[in-house]
Amino acid sequence: MSEKVEALRSRVEELETEIGELEDALRRAPDKAKKWRVEAQRDLDASVDEEVLEDIVSLLRRRFSALGEVELIGRMMSWTLKPNASAGVTRMVQVTVTPRGTGTRVRIVDDLQIARQQRIAGYSVGLGMLGFGAAAAVAAGIMPALMPLALVAPVITHQLGKRSMRKLEEKRREDVDALMGEIAQLVGELATTAAKREEE
Repeated sequence: MSEKVEALRSRVEELETEIGELEDALRRAPDKAKKWRVEAQRDLDASVDEEVLEDIVSLLRRRFSALGEVELIGRMMSWTLKPNASAGVTRMVQVTVTPRGTGTRVRIVDDLQIARQQRIAGYSVGLGMLGFGAAAAVAAGIMPALMPLALVAPVITHQLGKRSMRKLEEKRREDVDALMGEIAQLVGELATTAAKREEE
């Protein structure tokens, strides 16, 4: 039985090492972060003025139930939602609106790094519980019966985590696309209203 216990401990150590490598990769390879975010970009035919920008900011604040940070650089406007634990905000989203000739370019970036880090933390907790359970099983003398489950549990947890990230990415993609549609509709409606005023 001692050989089985050592095999289990060895596997747990290997998984802990893999998690450590993933955490290091997050810190050392910011250029690879692109994989863990959802992006969308659209060029609109209508131009925007300060009034329209204010309406876009109002739309974003209602959409995310947060003020966000607004920055104006020349004619470009940037609205950023940053994580705020006290306010219950766990997402990081940036929307930029830039004039392009007679039109406007809108770009949305939804960062998934925080969600990924939370899942990595979940793996760590799961491995810790596995180690505790293995020790308790050894003490109770029931290790042989639990050995198969203990060995496959980390693999199952990892696969569930990957599936969870895929589902989250799909959901965020739908959300970003819907937001882009709302912004495009708002800009189009305001442009139509402005054109009618000019005709009058």
